[in-house]
Amino acid sequence: MQVPAADIDQMFAHTTNLVSRNLSSKIIACSNDYFASADNVLTPTPSVSRPGVFVHTGAWYDGWETRRHNPEPYDWTVIKLGVAAAYIHGIEVHITHYIGNHGEKTELQATHAPEGSGIADPRFAGWKTLLPASPCGPSQRHGWKFPAEITQSPYTHFRLLMYPDGGFARLRLYGHAIPPPSPAVQAADVPIKELWSALGGGVARAAFDEHFTPSSNILLPDRGKDMGDGPRTSVETSLVLCACTAVWLLALLRCQADTEHVFGPDDLTGGGEDTRLFSHVKLTLVPDGGVKRFCIFGRRV
Repeated sequence: MQVPAADIDQMFAHTTNLVSRNLSSKIIACSNDYFASADNVLTPTPSVSRPGVFVHTGAWYDGWETRRHNPEPYDWTVIKLGVAAAYIHGIEVHITHYIGNHGEKTELQATHAPEGSGIADPRFAGWKTLLPASPCGPSQRHGWKFPAEITQSPYTHFRLLMYPDGGFARLRLYGHAIPPPSPAVQAADVPIKELWSALGGGVARAAFDEHFTPSSNILLPDRGKDMGDGPRTSVETSLVLCACTAVWLLALLRCQADTEHVFGPDDLTGGGEDTRLFSHVKLTLVPDGGVKRFCIFGRRV
């Protein structure tokens, strides 16, 4: 189902962009990126325009751009997820700043395969089409939501096709990382880990206010780059964080709120160990403001 550009942010507000560099996703192969590197489509920030700036191949563009007059039906690039595997709910392709030199259609394929499966080979036959070839107009956002039969299958790699050639600015694949299997040992022997990161399948299910930035930012790894890289609110706010399945339980040992770049108090750390089992956590900001990251440490049981 195609999603209007104005509704894309709302539609995928409580998912994670799984092909972001923030989650260590990477390009492992592409047919051509003569004018601009395919790596650019994984940049988490919006593309920028620099009119009048030229490089050795011509005008500078912030995206993936290929040679013209492609002898093949399409150009392609293969992306490996930074997480072990993920469920995908939708795709967004940005054609921002590409006018006349944009890819006219896009297609998305996916597979679940281990390393060494020959995925980077153009002849790899294990691809499944998630989005058939679909038109892409110039200098705009294009989004599609996938049906249930697609969202319930795990994937590790994706292949983005661009017909016949040209440029795409950004790629977003929205979904949830799949957490590792539950440990087969006693809870006391399970190592303490950060449990709610997007890397492990953590999801921001609901938020009272997302005035400045989406609540899902709070689950990203690392400490971010500035105050726009975490959830910021306009009024008193509650975030409800939960794991990607209802059976994801834990023994809570420690929590930490990171307020770097939001010009408030120092990082806040919760109290001692709580040995009860939990599946959801609620964070309340009083009276309002911002928190960069929120980490829950404990043992999966």
